[in-house]
Order: sequence, then structure tokens, then C-alpha cells
Amino acid sequence: MASSAIRISREVGGNLIETISGMAETLRIKFTMEGKIESLTAQGKTQGIFMSCLPLLVGVGLYFIDPTSMSKLVSTTAGYVVLTIMALMQAAGYIFIRKITNIDS
Repeated sequence: MASSAIRISREVGGNLIETISGMAETLRIKFTMEGKIESLTAQGKTQGIFMSCLPLLVGVGLYFIDPTSMSKLVSTTAGYVVLTIMALMQAAGYIFIRKITNIDS
């Protein structure tokens, strides 16, 4: 980018100082935007991890509060089906969040 700007400025006869100053300002803005994008995607990735772990933590908490009700979830066929569906949906949600927050630079 720098060599092209200098070459064009030399061929056209423009002010080289203004060309380099404009290029420096453009690069500063670009780095600022990349930093903002990186911080926002990091926030999204962290939220994805938290939301993926939340059902497991709630399930463990509920098991300690009322073990008889939660034992049906791991002792019956319907409970296993529910757990399997829940695990698949959590995995799919986590994968989608990772794909959404993965921005190629």
C-alpha cells in the first residue's frame, strides 16, 4: 500500500507528505477497527462458552437441591432421550456461536 501510494504520488506529482499522512491516518483507523472487532468477538466467544456450560451447572445444582426429581433424568429412557437431545442442541449452539464470532481477517 505504501509503495503504491508513493509511486502514484511521484507519477502524478501530488504532495508526498499529504499522501503519507493520509495513509498513516487510514492505517490508524484500520488498527482501531480491528481492535474493536477482536474485543467484540472475544466477548461473543466467552458468552458462548458460558451459555454452553450453564445448563450443566443448573442441572448439578438442581440435583443437589432435589435429587429424587433429577434422578428420573438419568434413570429412565425418556430422561436419556431428553439428555441426548439437550447435549446435541448445546453442541450445535456452541458450534454456531463459534462460527458467527470467527471473523477472518
